[in-house]
Amino acid sequence: MDRVLYTALSGMRRSETGQAVLANNLANAGTAGFRRDLAVASSHWLAAADLAGARAQSAEKGGAVSAAEGPSIETGNALHARIVGAGLFELIGPDGPVYTRNGAFSLAPDGRLVGEGGLAVRGEAGPIALPPGTQPEILEDGSVLARGPNNPPGAAQPAGRLLVMREPDGLSRSPRGELVASGPVAPLPAAEVRLQPGALEQANVAPVEELTRLIETARGFEMQTRIVREARELDSSSAALLRIEP
Repeated sequence: MDRVLYTALSGMRRSETGQAVLANNLANAGTAGFRRDLAVASSHWLAAADLAGARAQSAEKGGAVSAAEGPSIETGNALHARIVGAGLFELIGPDGPVYTRNGAFSLAPDGRLVGEGGLAVRGEAGPIALPPGTQPEILEDGSVLARGPNNPPGAAQPAGRLLVMREPDGLSRSPRGELVASGPVAPLPAAEVRLQPGALEQANVAPVEELTRLIETARGFEMQTRIVREARELDSSSAALLRIEP
């Protein structure tokens, strides 16, 4: 069988991965803080002497995440905060820190400030927790105040300060869908942190562009399938020509 089959199959595998990534991006177009996934691949030239470098296969290099900032939307919710500029919130995951741009926080029954998936939000001194009967107020510098029902203005109790981490190189998505880093991540200096309270960052997914890419990827898969079919027909024809009749 012609070696072109292996080249076509590598292209089909690349297209299949691309379709899965694009479909996931489209499914999360309405998820706050979602960052578009990228399927990264490279050309791998075959080194066989008889091919003379004339054939290449697609080699996957793993996934990556787009660093483009999504549009902002005001919600007026005191538990919402958007990072202005670059940066990530850090959540305390079961297997280590995970990162997000989704600032749609909520309060757990024990008073902890939690993010997506119910994971505790990391502050300068660890998880941020509020006293019973108080409500949080997030300030532009990341400070979190615990305001009671009878507190006069300016008399709120400090509850902690949100950490905003630098965006690392090599950010990827875990099997659970969380953003993880391949190495240590450092926090931004307090003077560089700026939040927009009562707002969220929307997904950086443009549905029309993603749908167009999905159609193009599906057509590429069909083209590779056609190459496999034609190579099989050529192989059968060659075998018929060389067959010795009794």
